[in-house]
Amino acid sequence: MVRATAKILSPAGLEPSSLAHVPPSPSHRCVNQIWHARRKCLLITHAGTLYSVFVPAVRASQIRSLGPLLVSTIRASLRAEALATDTLGELDPDAVTITTTADRRVLGAMNDHALLVRHVLADRGIRAETMDSDDVGAVHHALHRTINSATKYTPPIEMLANPRSWLSTTRTDGPGR
Repeated sequence: MVRATAKILSPAGLEPSSLAHVPPSPSHRCVNQIWHARRKCLLITHAGTLYSVFVPAVRASQIRSLGPLLVSTIRASLRAEALATDTLGELDPDAVTITTTADRRVLGAMNDHALLVRHVLADRGIRAETMDSDDVGAVHHALHRTINSATKYTPPIEMLANPRSWLSTTRTDGPGR
């Protein structure tokens, strides 16, 4: 299950009212669009751990077909961290279901992560047109090791080592609660 913000739903050609309402779950992923140097980028965040992945310079055609892009990017990020590709659950590009966002806690963390991405890129003097895999790796390194109050100040990379920690500490009682 992928929860998308309105910034993603519109270019994907999806109408929020036509999507099924699904209760929040710590296994869901959330995706939001952010901008860097006039380029569309994606920020994908796992709801239970707040493990985030940054995707630079995304085209509208990729947003219309999110499944393959999300799955390949998440798998590559997990491999780069020497983690199994199924650490966050089974990822099937053909079985991606999109719905609207539901948990303000995750959206708030994603806003914080977007600021962190901008800071890391600015600190390294990176422009979108010159961004390479090392630059994306630096962004991922920062994202995976940042702390959030929603995860009781445990970095996402540490939460992945103990799935019970994020399954038991994540609230799933609805939006903004």
